[in-house]
Amino acid sequence: FYFSVILMFIIILSYANQIAMEIANEKSSRVIEMIVSSIRPVQHLMAKISAIICVSVIQVLLISLGGLLAFYLSDSQALLDQFGLETNEQTVKLIVYCIIFVILGLALYLSIAAMLGSFISRMEDIQQGMMPLTFISMIGYMVALMGINFADHILVTVSSYVPFFTPFVMPLRLLVSSTGHGPMLIGIAIMVVSIILVLLLAAYVYKRSVLSTESGIMKNIK
Repeated sequence: FYFSVILMFIIILSYANQIAMEIANEKSSRVIEMIVSSIRPVQHLMAKISAIICVSVIQVLLISLGGLLAFYLSDSQALLDQFGLETNEQTVKLIVYCIIFVILGLALYLSIAAMLGSFISRMEDIQQGMMPLTFISMIGYMVALMGINFADHILVTVSSYVPFFTPFVMPLRLLVSSTGHGPMLIGIAIMVVSIILVLLLAAYVYKRSVLSTESGIMKNIK
């Protein structure tokens, strides 16, 4: 669980800043004017989001596969005993759902990053423009880490159904042995719906702000 939370947090911050920088760079250099003259802005946005998501998902899968191979090829039982850990019927379920929520979390946050990037007209404003996403992801990260010893707490349960925190917190609930597949499937459904809504909103905003050189959200989407 620790591994998935830290991995997702690092990849979200790195790839979110990358996609925002690419969009802002296109706007500041006026390259976007040539791009949208031959392709619709929404198609350009979806292609960029899809490419970054595919790269990040492949990276997650390769890291996860490497970690699992190392775990099973090594003396895993001795390693678990050294850290005072033990496997149970929840272990495989936890690994599978962690990978699923990492992928869904990346899709959600990268879509938001692309939308925020379209508001930025100058490269110097990237850090300020990405502040909301960084702040929200940091809250989810901290709730997940601090709730590791209180997986059945009401705060963990409630925050696990908040889309921005779901990928961080929902797998944490599997540390409680009584947690079944139901909450996990609900969390996946929440994430899928949220991703679709964010993509629709990102397309709406991007189409209206991609050629704008103004600063400010309202000026970009008017």
